[in-house]
Amino acid sequence: MIRLLYAVSHEEAVDAAELSAGGFAGVERSGVGFSTPAFEPLYRIVPARQPGTSPVDAGHDLHEQAEAHHDVQILQANGGAFVSPRELWQVLEAANHRRVKIAWDAALGREAGRRAALVVPTLNLRLGLVRIDREDDEALAYARRLAGIGFGGFIVIDPPAGEAEGRFATAQKIAATITAAIAPRKPAKPAAVAKPKA
Repeated sequence: MIRLLYAVSHEEAVDAAELSAGGFAGVERSGVGFSTPAFEPLYRIVPARQPGTSPVDAGHDLHEQAEAHHDVQILQANGGAFVSPRELWQVLEAANHRRVKIAWDAALGREAGRRAALVVPTLNLRLGLVRIDREDDEALAYARRLAGIGFGGFIVIDPPAGEAEGRFATAQKIAATITAAIAPRKPAKPAAVAKPKA
């Protein structure tokens, strides 16, 4: 089951009841995801690596971090040295740890020309998190494709600062659209067949 998290900005305070009412299972603050209401760590995002970093070195580092942080997922962010799903796959192969996955920022992927149609089939369940910054067809494509593969990770709603109606209100709208897009649909009832009069 996909869990929605809200990316809280540094100066922002949000109430657990407000989050729950908005459809969020928790928050992300400074690259760490927390469940609500317990606020226990769920994952830690490792920032994008410097260009020139080898997939093997990055993978070994991620493995060590996973061993050091028990019961918390370690998620490698896309960007920097690793912008393509193929490169990130190589990092995960080198890490060789069940709690090491990818945190994919859809905005960075969009800038690099990497769309949901490529990203989700390539990384599949090696994705641990997808970050969405706006409500558009691409955001819906991520949500639908993730639901289609049985994704059990996180979609982090992270609107840019300066939204006219406020970041949280914008995030709620995005969350509602995503939830509606992936909600199971009830099969339509067949039309009743008229019985012939006797």
